[in-house]
Amino acid sequence: MRKILIPLVLCLPALAAVAADSHSEADDVPIYEGKWTVTLPGQRTARFDLADWLGTWRESGAAVPAACRGRKMPVTVQHSTTEQLEFTVFGSSVSPDCPDRSYVFRPLDGKTLEASLDAGGKATMKRARR
Repeated sequence: MRKILIPLVLCLPALAAVAADSHSEADDVPIYEGKWTVTLPGQRTARFDLADWLGTWRESGAAVPAACRGRKMPVTVQHSTTEQLEFTVFGSSVSPDCPDRSYVFRPLDGKTLEASLDAGGKATMKRARR
């Protein structure tokens, strides 16, 4: 027992340091909170307000179904790291005609994020002016 315990105790600090390093880059942080203007393909835009890991999404444009246009849809953030912001817009909570959509935005600079969309094209998110 002693032969196993001593090497294990000696390895614990090294294992703890490795675990701390691997989690520091992946920890979720609320760095994207605030108001955002989103430009989507098809002359669609959205207003995204985010606070405390929750938010609202209000989309407009001729390509947006009338049941969804201008309505506040709830948003839940899955991940918020320096590498990406991943969230889901729950349109179905407003109307069955409004799809639920998930986005993964990545920073381009301090005020702009960009997402590649499944249907093709890109979405750009910029901090709204105060």
